[in-house]
Amino acid sequence: MPKVERVSSVDILRGIVMATMIFVNCSYFNAPWWSLHYKSGGDGITYVDLVFPGFLFLAGVAIPLAFERYEKNWRGRGLNLFHVIYRAATLMIMGVLYVNMSPDVEKMGLTYRWWLIIPLLLIFMVWHQYRGEKRWGHWVSNIIKLCGVAGLIWYFSYYETPWGSGLQASWWGILGLIGRSYLIASLLYMIIGRRTELLMFAVLMMTLIHIVSFGGGLNEWWYLGFGAPVSIFWGQGSVTMLGVVCGAKLLEAQKEGDREQRHRDLLRFFIFFALLSFICGEVLHKIYGIHKDSTFPAYVYTSVGYTMLVWIMVYLISDVKGINNAVTRFFLQVGSVPLTAYVMSSLVNKLLSEIPLFGKTVFHWLFKSLGPWAADLGWPMWIAQWLGALQTVFFVIVVCLICIGLKRAKIFLKI
Repeated sequence: MPKVERVSSVDILRGIVMATMIFVNCSYFNAPWWSLHYKSGGDGITYVDLVFPGFLFLAGVAIPLAFERYEKNWRGRGLNLFHVIYRAATLMIMGVLYVNMSPDVEKMGLTYRWWLIIPLLLIFMVWHQYRGEKRWGHWVSNIIKLCGVAGLIWYFSYYETPWGSGLQASWWGILGLIGRSYLIASLLYMIIGRRTELLMFAVLMMTLIHIVSFGGGLNEWWYLGFGAPVSIFWGQGSVTMLGVVCGAKLLEAQKEGDREQRHRDLLRFFIFFALLSFICGEVLHKIYGIHKDSTFPAYVYTSVGYTMLVWIMVYLISDVKGINNAVTRFFLQVGSVPLTAYVMSSLVNKLLSEIPLFGKTVFHWLFKSLGPWAADLGWPMWIAQWLGALQTVFFVIVVCLICIGLKRAKIFLKI
């Protein structure tokens, strides 16, 4: 089986994206407009809008690196296809569990928040991995998985909405959207391979479908979008495919013997790729405008351009300069277990929000209290905002440290 070198900057960048995602999902007291999604119907984006496409892009970068671990024979390709379909289906199932927000609390019992906590616990039970050396640990892990599967079957059969329906997908959730984009990008890569020119041609074709369907009749052809608007499906898929192009280039560069030459070639490619993305984004912006809603064409390329800029800086720090300190190790560890971090952030939030303390909840006192307290004392609003932001950063650090601790115990989520 081929040995693929792990690129530190990819994990570090993924860790930065995950930490930012946890931060913006938690929000903070009286957050200004630039720390929220850009207003609906407007023309623009904020850094908050760049988080999701950043994760889509990195999912694409990982595809060529992961595929290289399989042998180039019919058995290896068959295993690859199985894993692609399994991962995509699993992410979509997780997405459905995440977005069912309307349980019939009176009929099913428990509180509304517990019906959000239960699927998160089941996700962790079913898809956790234990890679330790203790035999009893593997036995316990397998029992937990079996209990989780039984719990999922119960949850799907028992869940009911106030209007009498069972578990349904109002939309596929963030994880489901990632699963769909991962599926189309993986299948295209399996067909095309590492040929960068053909991968770019595939991106061009996807972009054309995206543009033609954007706001047009083609957008209603649901079978071209896996049940979603065509422009959204192919726009998000384009972000992932752009990541695939960069992942293929990384893989190609690993075969170069001279380390310095490899870094020079990759940096030239990354800079060119970022500039081209910004140019495409600006041209499309002038024609269609830009916003995250409905996945505007300009949003695809502009978000990739900004992601590339951050990646270039991280690549220079970690891979070229070889800087290895507490900060880079922190993000690298978080970036190596992104699914654990995503699920754990919601789980910690919901669990602590269910524990009452002095008329509020534990979550409020730990992570949401300082901003409102400062505002009630009449302090300037910018101080209240900063205190709220710092408390949310504290939440991010706590969640990330839990994930790092679980990883050191050889426990993490993996599909």
